Amino acid sequence: MSAKYAFSQTLKEVRFLFCQTGAHSDATRSFLARTYPTMKKHNPNTPILLREAAGTQPKVYARYEFGREVSEELAGLSDKEIEDKVTGLHRISIESAEARRHCKYPADEMKIELLACYNKHYVMSLWTLMGRLFHFGVIIIIGKRV
Repeated sequence: MSAKYAFSQTLKEVRFLFCQTGAHSDATRSFLARTYPTMKKHNPNTPILLREAAGTQPKVYARYEFGREVSEELAGLSDKEIEDKVTGLHRISIESAEARRHCKYPADEMKIELLACYNKHYVMSLWTLMGRLFHFGVIIIIGKRV
């Protein structure tokens, strides 16, 4: 169980949103009561945030490097299903790190990152994309076509 929650370095933050009293958040609360100490022990430098708000549907957010963020709904799931969702978020960070390891040039890294975003149905904002292209030395010219 403990190896599941040793996150890679590409995972920068994990946020859990849930209701402190609602029945729809019972499984999330029990999952966090059981696994939070293990997650924190194996990831002392990764922020694991617990946000309680009345009436909030349970959800988990994972923020990766370069500002990429993924969320998963936890409403109506059992403790085991929530564990599978969190483990899935961890696997995404490992896939990103593995793809980056095989790159020879920064431009290749960017292409792999964008393909991973497309394949995983992530949404990258235009400003984030432009910032990434500028970081890798790609000149962006935006103007009217003549």
